[in-house]
Amino acid sequence: MRGMGEPVRKRSVREARQAMYRELILEAAEGIFAQHGFERAKVHDIASEAGIAPATFYGVYEGKLAIYRAVHEHRGQQLMEASIAGLDLAGSPLAVMLDGIGAYLRFHFDHANYLRMHLQEGIDWSISSNLRSEEQVALWEQGTAMTAGLFQRGIAEKIFIEDEPLLMARTMISMHQVRLADWVDKKMPKDTTARIRMSKQQLIRGFCRAENIASLLNQHG
Repeated sequence: MRGMGEPVRKRSVREARQAMYRELILEAAEGIFAQHGFERAKVHDIASEAGIAPATFYGVYEGKLAIYRAVHEHRGQQLMEASIAGLDLAGSPLAVMLDGIGAYLRFHFDHANYLRMHLQEGIDWSISSNLRSEEQVALWEQGTAMTAGLFQRGIAEKIFIEDEPLLMARTMISMHQVRLADWVDKKMPKDTTARIRMSKQQLIRGFCRAENIASLLNQHG
C-alpha cells in the first residue's frame, strides 16, 4: 500500500505545481498582451513576468497563441457569468439589458488588463470575423444572440424601435467599445458609476420608442 501511495502523492504535487504555473502564466500573459498586443508580445516576456523559465512556460502551454486562447477562455467565461448573474432573463427585456450593461461594464472596469488586451487588437467588436481565437468567437456569438433575442422581445412588446435585432445588438456592442476605450484613454478614472449610468441612458435614447424615452430616463436615470 505504501508503494502505491507514493506515485499518487507525486502526481498530486505535480498537478498542484502545474495549476500554480497556469495561474501565474495566465495573469502575466494578460498583462503583457494588454501592454504590447498579441503580435508584439513575446513568450520570453510572459515567462519573465510570471517569474518562471521559458522552458517551464512551454511545459504548460504550447506557445503564444495557446496562452492567448487560454486567457480568453478563462476571462470570457467569467465575463459571461458576471454579465448574467442574478438576471431574470424572463423579465422585462429593457430591465434585463440595463442590468446586464451594468454588470458587463463593471467587469471590464474591474479587469482593466483584459479590457486593454481587447483594445490592443484594434478591431471592431461588433463583428466576429477579425477575432483571433475560437474562444472569442464563441463568446461573441453567445452574447450577441442573447442581446438580439432581448431586442426582439422588446420590439414585440413595443419597448424598442423596430429594426433588425442582430444589427441593434452589434450597434450596442460598438457603443460599449467606444465608451470603454474612452475610459482607458482617460487613464481609467476610479469613479465609474457615472459611466455606467450614461451607458444605460444611451441604450434608452438610442433604441427605445420616442414616446417612452422621457419617462424611462426618469425611471432609470
